[in-house]
Amino acid sequence: MDRFEALRVLSSGNTRERLQAARVLQATAVAEDAGPLRSALDRETVAWTRRAIEAALAKATGQPRRGGELRRRPRTAERDGDVGRDELMAQIRDEVVHESSLTLVHILDPIVGSLRVYASTEVPGFDESQTSRSLQRLVTVLQSIHRIGQASAPPKLLEVNIAALMRDLRDAEFADEQEQIDLRGPDQLGWVTDPTMVSLIIGVALRNAMESRSQKGGRKVTCEWEVGQNELVLRVSDDGRGPGQESQVLFEPGVTTKSGHAGLGLAIASQAARSLRASLALRARSPSGALFEARLPRLQGGPGADSGG
Repeated sequence: MDRFEALRVLSSGNTRERLQAARVLQATAVAEDAGPLRSALDRETVAWTRRAIEAALAKATGQPRRGGELRRRPRTAERDGDVGRDELMAQIRDEVVHESSLTLVHILDPIVGSLRVYASTEVPGFDESQTSRSLQRLVTVLQSIHRIGQASAPPKLLEVNIAALMRDLRDAEFADEQEQIDLRGPDQLGWVTDPTMVSLIIGVALRNAMESRSQKGGRKVTCEWEVGQNELVLRVSDDGRGPGQESQVLFEPGVTTKSGHAGLGLAIASQAARSLRASLALRARSPSGALFEARLPRLQGGPGADSGG
């Protein structure tokens, strides 16, 4: 990536790409880049990327970084002074998870990619080897860590048509199995939320339900939505084998009932729900199967705004 491309990529919606671009500019920025760098710094909410942009700006202007700029822009609730100690600690925890997980993926992703390239040429019968399966598992874990980082970010609130969001999620992630997911709910239901967070939550639920269904040869998976008492209720149900143990335990990282899984899916959903102040529940259905339920309260803020929580 050269300097010109890095300046363009600073506007990317992908956190890893912005961080990579900022690091390129730390070494290549020139005086004329100061304006675009200041604009990027004003938009950026991820502390690691802000630090890299600040370093690039310092190079472009020939001035040392100001220590005060290292702090992340305060969220709405922090500015209003209405954050209690527990909520503030939760925000700090989310920021640490967000920054450290995305940085970890940024460092490890190219290493794992190189390892796969080398192994494919050096290991006989690589595609069917245990090495290939282990590398794929590592890739899956890295993808999960990246999703945890996404789920820990401050939500970007937008007016979303929930029906369209669910259709887009089904069509994008389950292109070959669309007919096996039954969508039920009002066709026009607007809700102010973060569509990325909601997609993370329901994506986890749908993947779990589809896998459970395929293992048991069950019927279609159902995804439905409705407005309850001042909250949006999203449900995913299947007639597969069911949770198999105390459901709330499954939201903890590393806990899984599936062989070969890292146990991060529901932990990702839980992290995203925390960002949206939502509640999640997973229950067994009778006579078989599972019901996943997410309840999203109304959030303050408008399109493009950061939530206070």
